Amino acid sequence: MIFFSSPYVIADQSDLSNFNDKEKSLKVIINEFTNTSNEEFNAFLQEKRNEMLSSVEQRFLNCDKDNDDTLDVFETTLCLPQVARQFRQVDSNKDNLISLDELSILAKEYYRDINKEALKKAKPNSEKFAKEN
Repeated sequence: MIFFSSPYVIADQSDLSNFNDKEKSLKVIINEFTNTSNEEFNAFLQEKRNEMLSSVEQRFLNCDKDNDDTLDVFETTLCLPQVARQFRQVDSNKDNLISLDELSILAKEYYRDINKEALKKAKPNSEKFAKEN
């Protein structure tokens, strides 16, 4: 499930350009890391994942207007309209509320997908680099 480039967007338009810049930066960094150990690379990915989850949590807290640690359809529609369109799918326990855990699962799935895509794009570059050196 991808939520930044599909119906699962948890960012507004201004956040998207910032995210695209970060995505490009991540791809460049992944290319640079092709010569690092798996341990170093995994540590880097974990750090980025933690940053992403922190960002999702902050966004969630900003959207939770009634401070009940959940987002109802109204809060989601106002703050995360792209998620609101897919509310029933994101609401995995079907309680008509989105919890931070449910939103985080969506973010983790997206992050996993973006990492796979970035690694696919980085691999041809690392193979080209290896042939040249």
